[in-house]
Amino acid sequence: MGTLKNGSKYTFATIAPAVLGHNFRNMVLEGEFSYRLAAKTYPVDTTAAMVAAYLPEGISRDQTTYTYYLFRSEDSGSDLMIASEWIRTDSIQESLDTYQDIRIHGASQKDIAIIKNILGLAGFSTVSVLST
Repeated sequence: MGTLKNGSKYTFATIAPAVLGHNFRNMVLEGEFSYRLAAKTYPVDTTAAMVAAYLPEGISRDQTTYTYYLFRSEDSGSDLMIASEWIRTDSIQESLDTYQDIRIHGASQKDIAIIKNILGLAGFSTVSVLST
């Protein structure tokens, strides 16, 4: 896996969606930890046992050799401690803060909440509105 940068925001999927969750968006990397440090605070051994069946061939099943990442969800504020081996490397995308100006003609003030809810369901939780 390529080098991830502290403070950067990422979107990625996991190798074991049933155990770890599938897609993670807007996850800010808070730090990189060894097994010893990760296991002091998070149940990495329990998680590793549940994820072992999903590991691709050729990946070590020895969780003590993994690098662990602590992510914070920018959307919910919750933490996620995850081993680098549990992230689908082909899914990692650095999320750059970009803005899209979308204009919806004919929408009223009453439609704003509906539009924001629809965008939220699509994973866009930070939406600002400028009415003209």
